[in-house]
Amino acid sequence: MKVAGIRDLKSRLSHYLRLVGNGDVVLVTDRGAVVAQLGPAPQFVPSGGESESEALLRLARLGRTRLGTGKLPGATCGPMPAPRRLVLDKLLADVREDRG
Repeated sequence: MKVAGIRDLKSRLSHYLRLVGNGDVVLVTDRGAVVAQLGPAPQFVPSGGESESEALLRLARLGRTRLGTGKLPGATCGPMPAPRRLVLDKLLADVREDRG
């Protein structure tokens, strides 16, 4: 277990993240008092042989996550509409008209 002050953590963040990535735990201190703990992210371990989609549904039922509701555009949805183009001369004319 490593200990790092906030200033040291900020200046050497990549170093401490490498340590955490290798399984080490880093305690973050502010004026000598521990304020946070950095550790490796938990690995997904399906319980009872469930698939990832089954696990997501179970977590959604428990209120631990929310499932997406929309669809992402795919290759078959056709081209996106072109953004409306504004003519710069018209905008400038409108601004000048408002001024005077």
